[in-house]
Amino acid sequence: MHRAHVLQHQTSFLSFFVNKGFIIRRALWKEIKLYAKNANGNILDFGCGSKPYETAFTNCDSYTGLDIEESGHNHSNSRIDVFYDGKNLPFSDDTFDKIVSFEVLEHLSDPDASVAEFARVLRFGGELFITIPFIYGEHEIPYDFQRWTSFGIINLLKKHHFRIISIQKLNPNFAALAQLYFDEILPKWKFKRFRYANFLNIPFITLANIVILTSSLIPFRKNNIYSNLVCIAVLGDEISSNQSATLERDVVNDEFQD
Repeated sequence: MHRAHVLQHQTSFLSFFVNKGFIIRRALWKEIKLYAKNANGNILDFGCGSKPYETAFTNCDSYTGLDIEESGHNHSNSRIDVFYDGKNLPFSDDTFDKIVSFEVLEHLSDPDASVAEFARVLRFGGELFITIPFIYGEHEIPYDFQRWTSFGIINLLKKHHFRIISIQKLNPNFAALAQLYFDEILPKWKFKRFRYANFLNIPFITLANIVILTSSLIPFRKNNIYSNLVCIAVLGDEISSNQSATLERDVVNDEFQD
């Protein structure tokens, strides 16, 4: 379910020249580290794969990795503590203080049912931290089912009594389009018959990251196009509907207002 593609070494200086996803992976890693620094209690990593971010969560009491056996990638490098059937989480009610999920929700065949399960096993007042792609090519085929806008993820979580705390849009506007373009056209297969294929790709990857980084510096009044969303929500919708509507407007910074 989870592609363990955002490792710390993939955001180092050298990876700028060899990793065409450097810019977005660096942005994701920055947000994850910021959240993990103060994350305590019992944490569930939903769709954990190889648990690439576990080491960032240094203040938690426990860190449990859960995944599904049949997914779009093999589990040869996975570090899964618990497998589940794709429907019901094998935990009692109110088990966890926090649930984290990194680039997983797009692979769920029934996201409503999964978010309902999040609400069941999460303690009241517990937090949900998720990252999801928006402008991104199909991957882990055929287990890639959907994309969400910022309003779409707000709507999904609100239906299950989550209150949105923050939403971050990563790699906005031209940077998102440049990232998508280079993800799809940089041909790793082009040099696959050559012994030093990775070295031959370096000029293309470096150019891609320069274009993407430069594009991210171009200011826009709206950020309607972006590569990924990072969302933090709390279980418990005790605030009024008026407060909730105000919060949603603050979350998206009125970017969609004409």
